[in-house]
Amino acid sequence: MDYILAGIAPELSECTERQDDLPGTAIAAVECQVDSNVVDSVGFYLFADDDDMLDAYFGRLASNGVAPDTNLRWTVANGPTYIGVLGQSDDISALMEWASDTPVGTRLWSCACQDAT
Repeated sequence: MDYILAGIAPELSECTERQDDLPGTAIAAVECQVDSNVVDSVGFYLFADDDDMLDAYFGRLASNGVAPDTNLRWTVANGPTYIGVLGQSDDISALMEWASDTPVGTRLWSCACQDAT
């Protein structure tokens, strides 16, 4: 979990360890609440390897009936970590705008950490 905490952008606050309902075989997770009318929360999930990360990502999308191109998630090199942004509605364009046009959205992950694995 220290790896995740080191990578979270300092603008995100109210971050807590998440232990329940983790995607796939995640080995650690942190969820941050966001002060936004567009975004509810941002989750950071650490996996043992890239294959586990991608399996969890696509499995979670499929189990929720979400097409891969209607979801806002990033994968992090040297993680293997993925970041999920939970919106307050199903307006993906609003999430994309938040992620590209707000200081916190453009800096969700700011870690220059070593590989977590």
